[in-house]
Amino acid sequence: MAEPVEMTIQDGLSELKLIAQKLNRNNKQLQQYSSKRKGEEDQIEDQKDYVKGLIQSQEDLLKKWTDIKTSIAKSNLVTSFEFEGRVYTIAEALLQKQGLLELRKQFLRCLTDETAQESISVYSNQLGIGSHYMAGKQDESTFSEKQLDALKLTPKLFYSEKWKQDELDHLLELRSHLDRLIDKSNHQITITI
Repeated sequence: MAEPVEMTIQDGLSELKLIAQKLNRNNKQLQQYSSKRKGEEDQIEDQKDYVKGLIQSQEDLLKKWTDIKTSIAKSNLVTSFEFEGRVYTIAEALLQKQGLLELRKQFLRCLTDETAQESISVYSNQLGIGSHYMAGKQDESTFSEKQLDALKLTPKLFYSEKWKQDELDHLLELRSHLDRLIDKSNHQITITI
C-alpha cells in the first residue's frame, strides 16, 4: 500500500485534470490494441501484456481519481466559513454556485407587477383611457392617485419591491464572496490521499 500523500485541494483538482488526460490517452490505446483478428500478428510487441498493463493502469488511475474526489468531498463537508451571520460549508457554497443561486434569482424575478399591469391596460382601454396612460403620456392633473386607485389602475403587490431588490443585491454579493472563499479554501486546505 502506498504512503499517504498530502496536497492542497487546488493541487488535487489539478491532479484530477491530469488523471482525466491519462485516462483518455489510455482509452485510445485500449481501443486500438485490445483486440485483433484471430491469427493476425500483434500490432505491437507483447500486445496481450501491453493491454493487461493498460487495464491495470486504468484501474489505478480510476482509484486515484476516486480517492481524490472523495477526499475533496469530505473536506468540503467540514470546512466552513461565515458570511453575513450565516455559516456555510464549502459543499453548500458549491451547491449555491452550481444552481441554487440561479434558482433563487429566478424565483425573485417572478415577483413582478406584470400581471397587474396587463390587467390595468385592458381595464383602462375599456374605460376609454387607453394605453397612453400606461406609456406615461397621461396628464398627471387628469387623474389623482386616489382616482386611479378607485378605478383599479394601480397595481397591488403581495410582496415588497424593496425586499426583492435587497435579496437580488444580496445574491450578487453572496456569489462574489463564495467565489473568493472557495478559491481561498482550495489553496489553503489540505487533503490526504
